[in-house]
Amino acid sequence: MKKTVGYTIVEMMIVVVVIGILAAITTVSYRYVQDRAKAAALADGAKAVEDAFRMFTTKNGHATWPIDDPLTGTNNSTINEIIAATNLKNYLKSAPVISSMPTTTWTYDNDGDARLPTACDTSWSGVNLVMSNVPDSVAKELDRSIDDGNTSCGRVRKANANVVMYQLSFDMNF
Repeated sequence: MKKTVGYTIVEMMIVVVVIGILAAITTVSYRYVQDRAKAAALADGAKAVEDAFRMFTTKNGHATWPIDDPLTGTNNSTINEIIAATNLKNYLKSAPVISSMPTTTWTYDNDGDARLPTACDTSWSGVNLVMSNVPDSVAKELDRSIDDGNTSCGRVRKANANVVMYQLSFDMNF
């Protein structure tokens, strides 16, 4: 009797199932790592814009965050519009660009309605840096990394679908 050397169909199926499980785990982990990287890039960008506005405000003799309308003549101007219209360009060359999220738009929002927060301030009040086209999973990771982990309250808030607000200040002074 001759014995054939090889694997049975059951052994092959077990190997395929194990590879499938490992691939699924890797894919989920990879997506989480991507979201963390995007959130870190957004946090760095927000900090760069905040620092630039602090220097701009101090150098121009303002005691509070500047109201957005006098900067460009329109409310809620993009960071690039403010850079083009003011000397903010001395502190920030352009709005941050996140290579993995190229459609993110950065907007400065200070309508003069800054006030101390309530327990859970879900309004648009305050001095906000508004980031659009931010996926929900990235917004959650951003909030978890620099705030309280609750995207409806705190310094980082989800405004609506794919829009995140990063509050520069709860009051008029910085």
